Amino acid sequence: MFSSINVWNIVKGHFATFKSVDTGKMIPIDIILIFFTPISLSLILIFCNISIANIMSDLIKVVAFFGAFLFNLLALIYNIRDKIQQTLEPNSTRLKFAKHIHANISYAILVSIFMIILFIIYEIILNKEVHWLLDKAYTTIIVASLIHYLLTLIMILVKIYVILKIEED
Repeated sequence: MFSSINVWNIVKGHFATFKSVDTGKMIPIDIILIFFTPISLSLILIFCNISIANIMSDLIKVVAFFGAFLFNLLALIYNIRDKIQQTLEPNSTRLKFAKHIHANISYAILVSIFMIILFIIYEIILNKEVHWLLDKAYTTIIVASLIHYLLTLIMILVKIYVILKIEED
Protein backbone atom coordinates (compact mmCIF):
# COMPACT_ATOMS: atom_id res chain seq x y z
CA MET A 1 0.00 0.00 0.00
CA PHE A 2 2.76 2.43 0.92
CA SER A 3 5.36 1.06 -1.47
CA SER A 4 5.69 4.39 -3.26
CA ILE A 5 6.84 6.12 -0.06
CA ASN A 6 8.67 3.21 1.57
CA VAL A 7 12.10 4.59 2.46
CA TRP A 8 13.46 1.42 4.04
CA ASN A 9 15.56 0.56 0.97
CA ILE A 10 17.25 3.96 1.17
CA VAL A 11 18.17 3.34 4.82
CA LYS A 12 19.41 -0.20 4.05
CA GLY A 13 21.43 1.12 1.11
CA HIS A 14 23.05 3.72 3.35
CA PHE A 15 23.96 1.10 5.98
CA ALA A 16 25.45 -1.09 3.24
CA THR A 17 27.99 1.66 2.53
CA PHE A 18 29.57 1.07 5.92
CA LYS A 19 31.31 -1.94 4.43
CA SER A 20 34.84 -1.71 3.13
CA VAL A 21 34.99 -1.43 -0.65
CA ASP A 22 37.97 -3.79 -0.67
CA THR A 23 36.95 -6.47 1.85
CA GLY A 24 33.17 -6.13 2.02
CA LYS A 25 33.31 -6.23 5.84
CA MET A 26 31.50 -3.77 8.11
CA ILE A 27 33.55 -0.92 9.53
CA PRO A 28 32.32 -0.56 13.13
CA ILE A 29 34.15 2.70 13.83
CA ASP A 30 32.23 4.40 11.01
CA ILE A 31 28.91 3.28 12.46
CA ILE A 32 29.94 4.52 15.90
CA LEU A 33 31.08 7.85 14.45
CA ILE A 34 28.00 8.48 12.29
CA PHE A 35 25.33 7.28 14.74
CA PHE A 36 26.56 7.27 18.35
CA THR A 37 28.75 10.37 18.30
CA PRO A 38 25.81 12.68 17.43
CA ILE A 39 23.76 11.31 20.32
CA SER A 40 26.66 11.70 22.76
CA LEU A 41 27.50 15.21 21.60
CA SER A 42 23.89 16.33 21.68
CA LEU A 43 23.49 15.09 25.25
CA ILE A 44 26.62 16.98 26.28
CA LEU A 45 25.39 20.15 24.58
CA ILE A 46 21.98 19.85 26.21
CA PHE A 47 23.57 19.54 29.64
CA CYS A 48 25.49 22.72 28.79
CA ASN A 49 22.06 24.33 28.45
CA ILE A 50 22.16 25.30 24.78
CA SER A 51 19.01 26.49 23.10
CA ILE A 52 18.16 26.28 19.42
CA ALA A 53 14.85 28.13 19.65
CA ASN A 54 16.24 31.42 18.34
CA ILE A 55 17.90 29.85 15.27
CA MET A 56 15.15 27.42 14.26
CA SER A 57 13.98 29.37 11.21
CA ASP A 58 17.60 29.63 10.00
CA LEU A 59 18.08 25.89 10.49
CA ILE A 60 14.98 25.19 8.41
CA LYS A 61 16.39 27.35 5.59
CA VAL A 62 19.86 25.80 5.71
CA VAL A 63 18.61 22.20 5.75
CA ALA A 64 16.09 22.92 2.98
CA PHE A 65 18.87 24.50 0.90
CA PHE A 66 21.18 21.51 1.39
CA GLY A 67 18.32 19.12 0.65
CA ALA A 68 17.66 20.86 -2.68
CA PHE A 69 21.38 20.87 -3.45
CA LEU A 70 21.57 17.15 -2.70
CA PHE A 71 18.74 16.44 -5.17
CA ASN A 72 20.83 18.11 -7.88
CA LEU A 73 23.95 16.24 -6.79
CA LEU A 74 22.00 12.98 -6.89
CA ALA A 75 21.14 13.58 -10.54
CA LEU A 76 24.81 14.27 -11.33
CA ILE A 77 25.96 11.14 -9.54
CA TYR A 78 23.37 9.10 -11.42
CA ASN A 79 24.82 10.33 -14.73
CA ILE A 80 28.38 9.69 -13.57
CA ARG A 81 27.44 6.19 -12.42
CA ASP A 82 25.94 5.42 -15.84
CA LYS A 83 29.11 6.59 -17.59
CA ILE A 84 31.28 4.52 -15.27
CA GLN A 85 29.11 1.44 -15.88
CA GLN A 86 29.51 1.84 -19.62
CA THR A 87 33.29 2.24 -19.53
CA LEU A 88 34.50 0.05 -16.67
CA GLU A 89 34.09 -3.50 -15.45
CA PRO A 90 31.17 -4.13 -13.09
CA ASN A 91 33.31 -4.54 -9.93
CA SER A 92 35.56 -1.51 -10.32
CA THR A 93 36.32 0.59 -7.26
CA ARG A 94 35.01 3.74 -8.93
CA LEU A 95 31.67 2.09 -9.66
CA LYS A 96 31.40 0.83 -6.07
CA PHE A 97 32.11 4.33 -4.75
CA ALA A 98 29.57 5.83 -7.16
CA LYS A 99 26.95 3.42 -5.84
CA HIS A 100 27.92 4.29 -2.26
CA ILE A 101 27.66 8.00 -2.98
CA HIS A 102 24.24 7.46 -4.57
CA ALA A 103 23.02 5.63 -1.45
CA ASN A 104 24.54 8.22 0.91
CA ILE A 105 23.06 11.19 -0.94
CA SER A 106 19.62 9.54 -1.03
CA TYR A 107 19.88 8.96 2.71
CA ALA A 108 21.02 12.55 3.34
CA ILE A 109 17.98 13.82 1.42
CA LEU A 110 15.78 11.58 3.56
CA VAL A 111 17.41 12.94 6.74
CA SER A 112 16.92 16.52 5.56
CA ILE A 113 13.20 15.86 5.00
CA PHE A 114 12.98 14.27 8.46
CA MET A 115 14.76 17.24 10.03
CA ILE A 116 12.52 19.80 8.34
CA ILE A 117 9.52 17.95 9.77
CA LEU A 118 11.20 17.94 13.20
CA PHE A 119 11.91 21.67 12.93
CA ILE A 120 8.33 22.50 11.98
CA ILE A 121 6.96 20.44 14.86
CA TYR A 122 9.44 22.17 17.18
CA GLU A 123 8.24 25.56 15.97
CA ILE A 124 4.65 24.54 16.70
CA ILE A 125 5.56 23.23 20.16
CA LEU A 126 7.49 26.40 21.00
CA ASN A 127 4.35 28.47 20.63
CA LYS A 128 2.91 26.68 23.67
CA GLU A 129 4.14 26.13 27.19
CA VAL A 130 5.69 22.69 27.35
CA HIS A 131 7.37 20.80 30.12
CA TRP A 132 11.10 21.53 30.25
CA LEU A 133 11.90 17.81 29.94
CA LEU A 134 9.97 17.52 26.68
CA ASP A 135 11.78 20.60 25.36
CA LYS A 136 15.19 19.14 26.31
CA ALA A 137 14.35 15.75 24.79
CA TYR A 138 13.18 17.30 21.55
CA THR A 139 16.20 19.60 21.40
CA THR A 140 18.47 16.58 21.95
CA ILE A 141 16.85 14.79 19.01
CA ILE A 142 17.23 17.86 16.77
CA VAL A 143 20.86 18.49 17.72
CA ALA A 144 21.73 14.79 17.26
CA SER A 145 20.01 14.85 13.84
CA LEU A 146 21.96 17.94 12.82
CA ILE A 147 25.30 16.44 13.86
CA HIS A 148 24.40 13.17 12.12
CA TYR A 149 23.46 15.12 8.99
CA LEU A 150 26.74 17.06 9.00
CA LEU A 151 28.76 13.86 9.44
CA THR A 152 26.82 12.25 6.58
CA LEU A 153 27.60 15.26 4.37
CA ILE A 154 31.29 14.96 5.28
CA MET A 155 31.16 11.25 4.45
CA ILE A 156 29.68 12.09 1.02
CA LEU A 157 32.37 14.72 0.45
CA VAL A 158 35.15 12.26 1.29
CA LYS A 159 33.72 9.63 -1.06
CA ILE A 160 33.38 12.14 -3.90
CA TYR A 161 36.99 13.18 -3.27
CA VAL A 162 38.11 9.53 -3.38
CA ILE A 163 36.23 8.80 -6.62
CA LEU A 164 37.79 11.86 -8.27
CA LYS A 165 41.21 10.98 -6.87
CA ILE A 166 40.93 7.47 -8.33
CA GLU A 167 40.17 9.11 -11.68
CA GLU A 168 43.40 11.14 -11.45
CA ASP A 169 45.57 8.11 -10.69
